[in-house]
Amino acid sequence: MVMPRLAALSASIALVAGAQVWAFVPARAIGRAQDAAADVDAVVRAAEAGDARAMYRYAQLLSAGRGVARDEKRALEWYARAAEAGEPRAMTAVGVLHANGTGTEPNAAEALRWYRRAADAGNTQGMVLLSDRLLVDASVVGAQSPAALEREAGLWLRRAAEAGDADAALRLGRLHVDGRGVERSPKEALRWLSVAAAMDEVVAMEELGALHEGAMAELRDLAKAREWYARAAEKGSVRALTGLGSVALARGDARADADEAVRLFTRAAERGDPAAMQRLGVLFDEGVRVERDRDAAFRWLKSAAESGDGRAMGRVAEMYAQGIGTARNPIEAYFWAILAERSSAVRGDAVARPAAETRVAELGEALSAADRAETRARADAWRAGRGGPGIAR
Repeated sequence: MVMPRLAALSASIALVAGAQVWAFVPARAIGRAQDAAADVDAVVRAAEAGDARAMYRYAQLLSAGRGVARDEKRALEWYARAAEAGEPRAMTAVGVLHANGTGTEPNAAEALRWYRRAADAGNTQGMVLLSDRLLVDASVVGAQSPAALEREAGLWLRRAAEAGDADAALRLGRLHVDGRGVERSPKEALRWLSVAAAMDEVVAMEELGALHEGAMAELRDLAKAREWYARAAEKGSVRALTGLGSVALARGDARADADEAVRLFTRAAERGDPAAMQRLGVLFDEGVRVERDRDAAFRWLKSAAESGDGRAMGRVAEMYAQGIGTARNPIEAYFWAILAERSSAVRGDAVARPAAETRVAELGEALSAADRAETRARADAWRAGRGGPGIAR
């Protein structure tokens, strides 16, 4: 699975910083095309003359196919030449291309080497990607000195955050929430997430809302949670709408609060947030503070499960097993129970996993060996189609 930062940077490498981008307008197209061609020629000449920044720009042109034929292998070659000439951004780009296997075979060790070179040269993107790689390596079963890898990751994130990288500040704040590679510290978590939010990092606003909602008990403050979720929602965050719904439910027992929560969860669910779908399904299934509607509960929980929410998968399995909100279907119950168990394993949920394993065994007893094998194969195919099992947030 490509890490979010790596995916974003991979996309950015395909864009040409500062290059002209134009729409086809007949009255001006010829002149603009000539200007663009002249600009490309100038970049190529400067690159061939040994200018590191021009080499980097030329590599971007080759990667994006702007003004020249797209050629990923040659793009990598020019990024590497720019990197060897001392261009830190190119060092990061070479690492990304080796990580993705673009223009070459995938090579995690080579990607790590280039990320480290970029980080040592002061490139904050390189520092963040290096920290990501170190944290991934620390998570591998049997990894040597995982604590040391995590500590190094924390140091690189701090350096990048102190240099003004919003993504690094966000990630450093998260580490302080978990206490991974750094001290678990509500104060430091709040500090760095606030730094990222001040740089308009919407995810940091969401996570500040979650901190104050109760993710760190020491910081619980529903008024502040609502404030941060509202700021994120104003910037288009769907997850923040779900957070606002959670805050509304947590405020008290009033029916008005529950109605507001349903309204907010519905808005977020209709815009595709699995967590909101799951919350709606649970509300309608349990009928606490809202009118019970088992049909609506099944629809929302099924949507959440199909979107990868592991918590919803377990409930959908039970609803199929008991015929709640839908027709009883032992095979579908077994299918969703398998996915729920595998999701709990990926989440590392030591509480949910034993019960999920037991439920899979119980539901499987009602099926023939052939049905069990076929359903497990279908579950494997479902997971493969999604790149892995669903993980509830």
